Amino acid sequence: MSRKQYLYQVSIDALEITYTTTDEMKEFLSSDDKTYYFGENKEIILKRSDSRYYKNEFVIWCKDWSENRGCFTRIIGYMRFGSFNKNRQNVYITYENEALYSWLVSARYYIEEALNLEFLQISKFDIAVDFNFNVEKHLIRQYKDDSYDLIINGRVADNKAVYGVGFLSWWNPRHRVFANPQMVVKNNKSTLTMKTYNKNKEIEQESSKYYIQEKTGFHSVMYRVEITCKNHKLLKKTLDALGISDEFLYVHLDNEDVLLTVFRHLLDRVIHLRKNRKPINILDEALKDL
Repeated sequence: MSRKQYLYQVSIDALEITYTTTDEMKEFLSSDDKTYYFGENKEIILKRSDSRYYKNEFVIWCKDWSENRGCFTRIIGYMRFGSFNKNRQNVYITYENEALYSWLVSARYYIEEALNLEFLQISKFDIAVDFNFNVEKHLIRQYKDDSYDLIINGRVADNKAVYGVGFLSWWNPRHRVFANPQMVVKNNKSTLTMKTYNKNKEIEQESSKYYIQEKTGFHSVMYRVEITCKNHKLLKKTLDALGISDEFLYVHLDNEDVLLTVFRHLLDRVIHLRKNRKPINILDEALKDL
């Protein structure tokens, strides 16, 4: 019998990039003007918005074109600086989720040049891997297999009471998994999280993010394994372990192999398996016979 052929798509689902800029640019953008135009043909538009946390916040728009809509403008994301938090005194661009599933991430260099920004680091970073079958049940089957040691946040789990993995509660016997669970694993501060869920169901019943279906091509069945990394310090630990610089990741945000390498390491930090003292990636092990 031939093995099942499965498909997957790797995507960036959340992205915040930290930049520096000149005092002159900050002063220019701190005026009372509501709208600013940048780029050779004023393709980049900043529109001021209110913020509780920053002295200056803008919605970033750009000009685009499609056969259906012709010329139009769309949101790239949000630019903020002048934080009231003394630990966030740089310039931050957070990409709009829909922009991450389009060509707009590839335009980051043009935006950077147009706004006179210099890359510093990636400060928030979520990676999603979508599958055209129910990968969640395979992960849970692997999770329940006690022929492997289960390592949660770097510690061997007690099979009678696994803490840090959510199946409707935050501790469960390893063999007792509720029907139709959502698997969630977090570190102690909830700043690094892995979760699995039925993405098609979430799109159709909650978010209406149909552009994700268009990007992946998975219109009938799509299950997601997602890693959320909420600060640069956490991400930097993985980059250092992999021998990757912030600049390398920034340049290779469009490279699926690089994204998967980072994804696997972040996943291993919250949950992995071990057998005969050998660490094993739980997702790779769950998929090895498919």
